[in-house]
Amino acid sequence: MKSRFKPLWTMCFLFLTLMVSHCWDPGHKNPIDPENPDTHGKVIITISDPCNWGNVGEDHTVKGSVSPRAEITVFVHPLYTNEYYVQDFPVVQDDGTWRTRCYFGQKDIYYEVFAITPKKKLKVGEALYSLPEYTNISNVDTVSIWP
Repeated sequence: MKSRFKPLWTMCFLFLTLMVSHCWDPGHKNPIDPENPDTHGKVIITISDPCNWGNVGEDHTVKGSVSPRAEITVFVHPLYTNEYYVQDFPVVQDDGTWRTRCYFGQKDIYYEVFAITPKKKLKVGEALYSLPEYTNISNVDTVSIWP
């Protein structure tokens, strides 16, 4: 009886390993490195949820961090179009963490979600056909809506 369950446990272990490694990406951790002068004076923005190639609902709370603390704008970009949609402005906490509600839309479509520090004020819900000028950009995560 034990031999029948061994392949099942092996498959479960592999599945869980893939799920954990799928959402853990060292690229999401971009600390300002005191030994690297290229990172001095820069604003580092990360998105920690959702993870790259993750699944989201039609609306999803996107979370991340910014260091040092700065005003950021989050965008959702459906990959079938050249439009970039400005999302609700995140509230940045004293520790640099932030969260905001993002709206994705249709199923069976891939979206990019990312954050920038724009050089000009933008309006929530605004659709842009190109990215505005910015000084810093986060990791760009590609996501799809969970069926």
